[in-house]
Amino acid sequence: ASDWSSDVCSSDLGSTRIPKVQQMLKDYFYGKEGLRMKNINRWIFAIVGVVSLLIGGLIYAWTVFAKTVGANHTDWTAASLSLTFTLVMAFFCIGSLIAGILSKKVKPRIYVLISAAFFLIGFLIASATGDNIAPLYIGFGVFCGLGSGFAYNAVMGTISAWFPDKQGFISGILLMGFGISAFLMGLLYASNVDQMDGNGGIPWYICFVAIGAGCFVFIMLGALILKKPGLDFIPPASKGNKKSSFYLNGLLYKSGVAYDSNGKIL
Repeated sequence: ASDWSSDVCSSDLGSTRIPKVQQMLKDYFYGKEGLRMKNINRWIFAIVGVVSLLIGGLIYAWTVFAKTVGANHTDWTAASLSLTFTLVMAFFCIGSLIAGILSKKVKPRIYVLISAAFFLIGFLIASATGDNIAPLYIGFGVFCGLGSGFAYNAVMGTISAWFPDKQGFISGILLMGFGISAFLMGLLYASNVDQMDGNGGIPWYICFVAIGAGCFVFIMLGALILKKPGLDFIPPASKGNKKSSFYLNGLLYKSGVAYDSNGKIL
């Protein structure tokens, strides 16, 4: 393993001793910003963003969660259960606000990693809820709310940077993933959880553990892939669209490179 890593870090781009895949990994993790940004299809990041927000948006499935949780705790009022959703929405806003304020100081990947940890911790705490409703408030309301807010802000900002020419379109796709999460996750949860109707199923607290673990894995994988485009990134030109030429000209101007009226470097 040490020999392989030393080869990866010391070999030249033209070296034939390293397979192309290993060289691409080296460029991705150790530099060559221009090379990696030009070779990466930006729609890969869009897919990663949609999946990440699909997971992060499951806080909106609380209505489905509350039905089975309330069935197991008949002494809890509807108001006490609805307070959970109030808390998760409040901390979602707080998490998104914090991520926005510190966006220039903290990398988006860090926020997404924190989000993965918060979802795991939150669902584990919520799954331990007994006669006292406080763990549900703290776990789902606070931790999952913050985790969703961190993920939402970081993913939206990062993926939007890859599509300066399609801001409205990519925002709509990401929001669709975030919004549809309640339906898909709620459907998956309801089809497997014990509904207390005598038909069997998995206890709700076991489902919460599984959901927390699943959120952690998928969001963590997304965090490892997620990254902002480099300064040299130029969105591909679309038919009849001159925006890419605008970005190219701006890049050449900043770099001090001379070019003619056709955009050719002199």
